[in-house]
Parts: sequence; C-alpha cells; structure tokens
Amino acid sequence: MSVTTEIQVPVEDFELGRAVRIPEGGTVELEAIVVVGDNTGLCFRVYGIDRCEFEALNDRPPVEVPAAVDVFDDQALYTLEWSPARDRLFRIVCEQRAQTLRGTGTNRMWTFEFRFPSHTALSAFRIQCERSDISLRVVRIHGTSELDAGSWFGTTARQREALTLAVRKGYYDIPRGCTTNDLSEELGISGQAVTERLRRGIVALVSNTVASNGSDRE
Repeated sequence: MSVTTEIQVPVEDFELGRAVRIPEGGTVELEAIVVVGDNTGLCFRVYGIDRCEFEALNDRPPVEVPAAVDVFDDQALYTLEWSPARDRLFRIVCEQRAQTLRGTGTNRMWTFEFRFPSHTALSAFRIQCERSDISLRVVRIHGTSELDAGSWFGTTARQREALTLAVRKGYYDIPRGCTTNDLSEELGISGQAVTERLRRGIVALVSNTVASNGSDRE
C-alpha cells in the first residue's frame, strides 16, 4: 500500500531551496515538474512578492534564472531549468520511486507532500536523508486507504480556502449563489486568480481521490 507524507525541509538543506530565493513574506507553490528529453523544468507560482524584487534576488548566473511566463495582479508563473540529479533531496525521492504531490516554499522552509509506494520506501527515504545531512520534519503520514476529510489530498492552503469559500457561498449551486467577483473581493485577489486557484484545487482533489486508484472497474 502506498503511503503519503508531508514534510518540511529548511531551504539551505537542498538544491532547489537554495536555487530559488524567496523574499520574506513571499510564497512559492510548485505547479508542475516537466521532463522533456534529458531536460527537466519546474513551473511555480509566486505570491505576495514584488516581481522586480524576486527577479533581482534570483538574477545570479551561473545558476539558472527563473523566467516569467504569465503575470497576474497578485501572482506570477515562472519556469526554471532544474535537474533533480543535482538535488540530494529529489535524487533520493526518485530513487525511492516517490511522487511529488505538492510543494510550497517560503524564505526559510519548504513543505512537500510525497507519495511513496510503500512504508519501506518511506523509511529508506528518511534514512538516506539523515545520512545526507538533510533535516526533515515529518508533519503527517497516512496511507492511501486511510485518507479522510481532514487530509490535504494534494491541495494547498490557498486552494482549500478558495474551494471552501466557493462551496459555502454557493458558487457551484444552480443557480449560482455568488460570482467570481464576489469570491475575489472576499479573498482579496483578482477574478482570474480565483478561477486559477479553484481549477488547480479541483485538479488536485480529483487526482488524489477518484483518479488515484487507476482505471475504473465495472
């Protein structure tokens, strides 16, 4: 049985944490890890950070510089060329055949949710991290058959906030009890950001619940 764990890692203990410098008060959320041939890239969203400040802080060759691909009022989407093989943490994750479900970073700490194929793989991961001087704080561990309403299901705190508000306000009711603008005013973000946050939250929920057991069986 697979097992999911949420861990926290100090930024100085792994390559990605050191590569992406986050100003105090800002947040970075991993959007996707994209593999094209021999190249690996990251897509991540940046919140609560001045774009110029973030880009100036990360403009330091020979380290790859994040490139902005989409910009909203309160967030920006960046891509970054990055190799898991050079990152001790993610090298161990790959060796144990684990999946990265989500990742959120601040200027001090990253929080990840990984799904391991077994408890044995998770134990091996923790031992290897300790031997590699990677400090881990395990926040929670649960098996896929033990998921309940209090689990993360791969969603971030911002996504859960938006989804909960949308359901409570009747956004998904017919007829709708509120509009995107109503949600954006209460959340303090743009309407486009609300739509994106709801979309990513729903994708995470479906991927980690109804779509997590493979193909349907009749």
